[in-house]
Amino acid sequence: MQFKLYQPNLALIQDEYYKIPQDYYFQTLNYTFKISQTYEFRLIYINIKLLMINQPNSIIELPFQVSTSHILDLFISCTKKKQYQILEKDSNQIIAIKENVAVVKNTLKRMICIQENTFEQICLVKIQIDTNQVKCVRVISIRGITGHYDENSELITYFLSKIDKLRNKKTQDQNMMNEASEFVAIVNVSEEIENPVNQNPYYLETSAYYMFHKLLCASNYGLGKKVAEYIQKLQNNLVSDQTNIKQNVQQLNAFINQIVETLFQSFNFGKQETTQIMPYCKISIEKYFYLKLSHYILPQYQNMFKQQNEQFRSKKIDRNNSQFISELHKYLEIPEFNPQQLIRINEALNELDKIEYMSYPREKLRCLQLMNAILKAVNSGLIDQLVKYCLIQSNVDHPFSEIQLLIDSTSSQDRQFLNKINHQLEEIISA
Repeated sequence: MQFKLYQPNLALIQDEYYKIPQDYYFQTLNYTFKISQTYEFRLIYINIKLLMINQPNSIIELPFQVSTSHILDLFISCTKKKQYQILEKDSNQIIAIKENVAVVKNTLKRMICIQENTFEQICLVKIQIDTNQVKCVRVISIRGITGHYDENSELITYFLSKIDKLRNKKTQDQNMMNEASEFVAIVNVSEEIENPVNQNPYYLETSAYYMFHKLLCASNYGLGKKVAEYIQKLQNNLVSDQTNIKQNVQQLNAFINQIVETLFQSFNFGKQETTQIMPYCKISIEKYFYLKLSHYILPQYQNMFKQQNEQFRSKKIDRNNSQFISELHKYLEIPEFNPQQLIRINEALNELDKIEYMSYPREKLRCLQLMNAILKAVNSGLIDQLVKYCLIQSNVDHPFSEIQLLIDSTSSQDRQFLNKINHQLEEIISA
């Protein structure tokens, strides 16, 4: 069946009814047009709305000669130029925010609508840098998370123009592959660090994890021997005594800090020419230890909070069940989401689901922080209800264990945030 949109002949109407009062004429015309709205017209309207919720995004590649820190610094300078602020910064990603966007569209909406839409006033842009070792390039992904399309697009376009200028200054010839070959042939870490030829951005970032792990793996010498003995001792303690898991994790974190301090002072890392590599030190050390010990630590946390996790699983609902979702909205007193908000909620859920697959606490904490930032952009006034909304629909089977591990292993400045999530989990199982 085909539907056609009826278009009244305006000239005919005007000729035949020129004696009708003007107000009545326009009322009649408007009523006729409303009646003529058909299924085909509604489909067109839906397609337009779907286009409106898209966000600008771009993926580009740069050679290893351009460091991640250089790219992120360039992005930060662009955010300042476009009046964005840094919401979250990590070693390979940044989220920038621009609040109270004074655009004509939002101004008119606030004049017409009774309830102000906070979601559309907050613009979020995320940049993430990954490494493609096969192609020997850095992959830069930049996209708008939420907010006004034009505002985010202006920042992204401006940043890409700066990247193009940077790309033109860098050579993309065989030298890049030669540098990669030199890196693979590294034998002595200390000699390699002192070689000024290798003090290029590619070496400083790409080889950081390798260099620190190589030092820690040298189990027959100095620091590596000390690390190997400690790991073996801690493994024995975790197997023989499962009641002091919190104390063992705290001792592990204290030992990690001790190793980091040692690396800053010894192994030639204290020299001026090698200080650029040290920002990657603690991240590398933490990852090394937790990759070695997580399969001993996590099961004990899961066993410790077995009852709470089972109670939580009994409260979870299927995120694809529309009836349960509708009841959850009523229970948490959350208004139904519009299509754009629903996309952001799904992004927050995806970040939350990742925490059980991340290898060490810093990665898990980053997922929770990103989830929280996305939910604040949806509606900052309902952030507590939205966090509960995501927790109840999450695919995380051991949330109490994961949160408690983070509380025991992260810095004190993050514990307030984690304790709040833990309290929300307790409210869910007690409801």
